[in-house]
Amino acid sequence: MSKPKLRAIIIFITLLGVSLSSLFITGKIIAAPPAQSDTPVHGWNVCEDLGMGAIPGLGDTRQRFRLCNSGWEILTYCLDPGEAPPTVGAMCSRVSEDVYWCSDAAQQIRFYEMVQTPAPEQPPAPTHTPTPTVTSTPTPTNTTQPPSPPQESEEEEEEAAPTAQPAPRPQPGGPGNLGYLLAAGFTVLGGGGFTFYRLAIKRK
Repeated sequence: MSKPKLRAIIIFITLLGVSLSSLFITGKIIAAPPAQSDTPVHGWNVCEDLGMGAIPGLGDTRQRFRLCNSGWEILTYCLDPGEAPPTVGAMCSRVSEDVYWCSDAAQQIRFYEMVQTPAPEQPPAPTHTPTPTVTSTPTPTNTTQPPSPPQESEEEEEEAAPTAQPAPRPQPGGPGNLGYLLAAGFTVLGGGGFTFYRLAIKRK
């Protein structure tokens, strides 16, 4: 076999080995449980002993436990089957991202599946707060009118107003001589009568 062919076969085998290794490592990473750093650290308790069973991605049977904590529920398994497992009701604390310690007398257990998370808190219902409306208050205007001068009645005006009296007009030609003529006539008549009366007495 020529050297170029041998070199090509070696390169092919190397690339194939690298590809298979990458797939194996990727599968292990995918099968690993997610980090549990967002779960509570304290307040866990062993709420159920699930007995022996297969653990996904581990390829072995281990004793399993359910841990509970204020709405959280997770599944865990024993890390060291040779030691005593935690008892139901034991209080546990998270000591790393996925390992829980329950007591010095029991072995540590590891998370492998999330069962339940607390229900999200409902936001408080918005209360209807009436928005105060700004109403313009009209500025009070002085509606008081100045007192009008007292009006005199028509009768008072007629009495107060001077009535125009026509000026006396002299008669044409002056007062005349009628009075004098009458007086003179009476005088003459009186004198004549008196004279006539004396003459009559003398004749008797």
